Amino acid sequence: MSRLPRAAWLLTALLALGCQSDPGEKPAPLRLTALVPSPQPLPRGTAHYGLSARLDEKRHEVDGRGHVVWTNRSDRPVREVYLHLYLNAFSRGSLFLRGPAGRSGGLVGREGRIDIKTLTSPTFGQKDLWPGAAQHSPDDPADRTDIAVPLPGAILPGEQLELYMEFLAILPEIVERTGYHGDYHLVAQWFPKLARLEQGGTWAHFAFHPFAEFYADFDDYEVTLDVPKQHQVGATGHLTPLSDADPGRARYLARAESVVDFAWTSFGGFEREHRTLSGTDVHLLMEKDQPLVRAAHWQTLEAGLSSLGDWLGAYPYPDLTVVVPPNGAQRSGGMEYPGFITTGGDEIPARLGILATELLVIHELSHQWFQTLVATDEPRYPFLDEGLASYAEWRFLESQYGTGSLASLLGLRLSRTAGGRLGAFYGRDKPVAVGQPAADFPSFQAIAREVYCRTPLILETLARIHGRERVDTALAAYARSTRGSHPTPTDFYRVLAAYLGQEHLPTLIELFEQPRSYNLGIESLVTHPAAGGGWDSALEIQRTGGPGLPFEVRVDLLGGATTILRSDGQKAKETLSFRHRQPIALVLLDPDERLALDEDPADDRFDPKTGGLPTEHAAAFFTALTTGLELLSFGLGP
Repeated sequence: MSRLPRAAWLLTALLALGCQSDPGEKPAPLRLTALVPSPQPLPRGTAHYGLSARLDEKRHEVDGRGHVVWTNRSDRPVREVYLHLYLNAFSRGSLFLRGPAGRSGGLVGREGRIDIKTLTSPTFGQKDLWPGAAQHSPDDPADRTDIAVPLPGAILPGEQLELYMEFLAILPEIVERTGYHGDYHLVAQWFPKLARLEQGGTWAHFAFHPFAEFYADFDDYEVTLDVPKQHQVGATGHLTPLSDADPGRARYLARAESVVDFAWTSFGGFEREHRTLSGTDVHLLMEKDQPLVRAAHWQTLEAGLSSLGDWLGAYPYPDLTVVVPPNGAQRSGGMEYPGFITTGGDEIPARLGILATELLVIHELSHQWFQTLVATDEPRYPFLDEGLASYAEWRFLESQYGTGSLASLLGLRLSRTAGGRLGAFYGRDKPVAVGQPAADFPSFQAIAREVYCRTPLILETLARIHGRERVDTALAAYARSTRGSHPTPTDFYRVLAAYLGQEHLPTLIELFEQPRSYNLGIESLVTHPAAGGGWDSALEIQRTGGPGLPFEVRVDLLGGATTILRSDGQKAKETLSFRHRQPIALVLLDPDERLALDEDPADDRFDPKTGGLPTEHAAAFFTALTTGLELLSFGLGP
């Protein structure tokens, strides 16, 4: 998920006037160095959901019924099931609203909740299981998003559990991922959803935390949607109109196989546009006008489905629905579901040359690979979804737009990596591990810095050191080989090391798992006349944090000569000694900016003409720039 507010983008445009584009390695097209595996087939559905939903557009409620057939694919008997009742997160007192403020600041209007009326099981003689269900989430009496339901008997490995349910989904006013605004309804987290049962027989269940997202099995859905006749509808899966609707109503059947969730939308103000891109039927739902936003959507979707499909494996579903929320409902933008994403956009940034819409669209589209198809445990490992989706977003934008991949106006250009680099480093008062669970981050600003910005910066640094095509190839192999398998960080590190070199595995683990900052800087330069003419110089380099990464130093001499000093970077403090015939004009640490993780580039330059290291004025400018970009970057949300 990603959200970029208009005011922040306008601020960025002003800041960009004083900022050059990222002078590092020139953006390269997405290209693979070796053969990569074909994508793994998606697993068959663990559960089949046959749901019906009738939207009451006046009361903003969904009357739901469902028939669920679930198969125990573990190797253990099951004597209880867990239901995610995510909509209860938007009731006061929930962990979601009680915890640290999330992306949009929490509830601003009517609460939301899900009321289960009955939960009967033909497997156990039509017994209603709901009266015996837990009254709250485990160890949290005020939260009701994670509910255990005991079973009257065991479901053995390979056996099926059949459930019938009746429920009422009461939508909140738009919070972040779901709700209503006027006549617009985004219906997500709206039905009782079975948690994922791991192979060893333990349930992957959790209360809904404001920083976390989802983890689920691949399931099959057949959902009948009953909506006002004048509404346009979009949904996960393939949508087919049905003819037997009540007067003034319309009915649709949505079918989706091997998906991890199901979401839909209904709104009378949508204008529907359809195109077939890379073999996928793409349905764009947005209000009229905004021609630049509309054009940016189609351009990005066409290039994105082609490029990401070639890179990470072809998009497997026949349909993709893209929803641009109407004015006033922007808080539901920037969210991902299988075959269904919500975006956003504004004409003013587009006119200014700021790629806000393109960034948002490609970020959410990237989730179709890292959330929908790989399907990691996002609450435990948010960087494997949000972080990798962010890197795919950065790579795509820079492969398409070069050094102006974030903004290009008045002849000045700012790259996506440069903007992300600045956003990652400002306000980082305490290092936090990229790879930790979502709930362990102290604030959403921290998770935005580490997961959304630092993860792609780690991969960008690896690409600049080891070769961009190697990292691109490793990501391609990871996304293809782990499709449908719910991989863990260990799987990710293993694939990266296979392409970058097994000797780098400890460094990879440290980069993602250790809460360390990284800064490499020039401490001092001492020069003495050398016997026989010329000078002997000793350049002291200090590294704060780790791990050690190789680096270069370029020494420019008066008269035009250049000396390159190299180090493997393993020492926290080291002295590089060299002899030169001409006086030193300038010393540049990491001249090609391979170390995108370097948190303070102000100490990478030594100029004898100004008396040494950069002035406080230069450092103050850098801080002011990062302050402004922090306001931009932390409009982001997962």
